[in-house]
Amino acid sequence: MSTSRIVLATAVALAAAVCTPLLTAPTAAAAPAKLADDFNGDGHRDFVMLGGTHGKDGRVTVVYGTSTGPGTRVQTIHQDSPGIPGAVEKGDSWGFAATSADLDRDGYADLIVDTNEQLDNTRWGMVHLLKGSKTGITGTGSKTFTVNSLKLSYKNLGGPFPH
Repeated sequence: MSTSRIVLATAVALAAAVCTPLLTAPTAAAAPAKLADDFNGDGHRDFVMLGGTHGKDGRVTVVYGTSTGPGTRVQTIHQDSPGIPGAVEKGDSWGFAATSADLDRDGYADLIVDTNEQLDNTRWGMVHLLKGSKTGITGTGSKTFTVNSLKLSYKNLGGPFPH
């Protein structure tokens, strides 16, 4: 695995770990999702596929699970999806890496998606937090985090990351 892929995967994992205190506190009745990849809270694991393209950029595809395994409901998410910040641009590598966890403990797994978006002329990288809901992944309430917003150092992560 190339160094840039290791660094990006590390950034996604760090964002997942660090984002928890940045999110809204759950209601008293909320319980965390039992499965880290159950985006619609139905008790069945959902499957995330990375790769493919949407125009000039990447996409993430979610296959929602059923009691017998992968179901027929498929959701394709990209930066043109409603509520997803940013714009489709060549080379952003949106969806290059992803992970999931119920970060806000509302009973729905959330999806953290990596992108190689440019922050300035020397720094690249951002993660998008997409919330799970009763209907699955939604752009409503999505957030973006940069290395700076997470108070991480590019030097400690091996950056700056040339594109």
